[in-house]
Amino acid sequence: MRRLFRGWAWATMAAVVLTGCVKNKAVVRVNAAGGGELRLEHAMPAHILAMIERQIERQRQRLAETGQEGPPANFVREGLFGERTLRYLAPLYGDVEFVEARRIERENWIGVEAVYRFRDIGRVWLPIDEEARGRAVRAVLMSAGGGELPPLPAKKSAHAISFEWTPAERGGKLVVRMPELTMIAVEDDPNWTPPERSEMTEALGRDPDSAAAFGIEPGMTHVQTLKKIYGEMETRVELRVEGTVKSATAQYPVKERPKSYTLFLMDFARILESPRGVRLFSDEENLRGRLPPMAKGVPGIEIESDGAEFEIAP
Repeated sequence: MRRLFRGWAWATMAAVVLTGCVKNKAVVRVNAAGGGELRLEHAMPAHILAMIERQIERQRQRLAETGQEGPPANFVREGLFGERTLRYLAPLYGDVEFVEARRIERENWIGVEAVYRFRDIGRVWLPIDEEARGRAVRAVLMSAGGGELPPLPAKKSAHAISFEWTPAERGGKLVVRMPELTMIAVEDDPNWTPPERSEMTEALGRDPDSAAAFGIEPGMTHVQTLKKIYGEMETRVELRVEGTVKSATAQYPVKERPKSYTLFLMDFARILESPRGVRLFSDEENLRGRLPPMAKGVPGIEIESDGAEFEIAP
């Protein structure tokens, strides 16, 4: 698996195990004074969390048999979704202050929505990769006994969305800056068909633990395997304006919510229903970066790649 799951594909597995983040949603609410709040949702499938907790319980029992003390029974949930973790993560998003958290338990998903407040959106940023968060959550899990956590610097990731705010007499101008992203060219080829089997399916066949974690069954095709691994994942960053939008250059207004705009969306269920999306994820080279493969014109991918500007008034 190490050879196959390099780069972002390996980070996907790590994110499930270490951060539980297979559904990520960030909503930035900005008002006409440049302040506002940041709402972050992180959720994972309940069956994966249950599997991890069973493994931890078996470890606790083995340690108890030798007279050793294992990690607390709830340390995974607290490490992933507890208030201590959420307060610790605040510097990853710039100059924000933790306000509150709400546990998420809906359908087959378990997670948390964390609310942070900010006074100046110009000092806020949003990483679209999970590397820094994964390291921070790993540190929390390693200190399950209550040990001291290493300081977490307020350092902007190279793969972060950032903002510039210029106040005016009434309201101001908001500029959204996107990180430099590589957009892959996917040609339309009516003769292309996905492989029945692939290096990914073969590797998972040799690794029953990883296959079980993703729900992979023997004999699944390459496309079925892709959908099992990535099909429930989603990463969404949305901007919501509390005030009057006098002008906006944003390409992706959210139809269901007035004055809301999609800045970054990777909806993997929609992506993998598209032949171009399947082709994008069928090239192993595309899966080796720190970010998921992105391409224009694929359903389920909406990226404000050139940034956007907004004139906001009360």
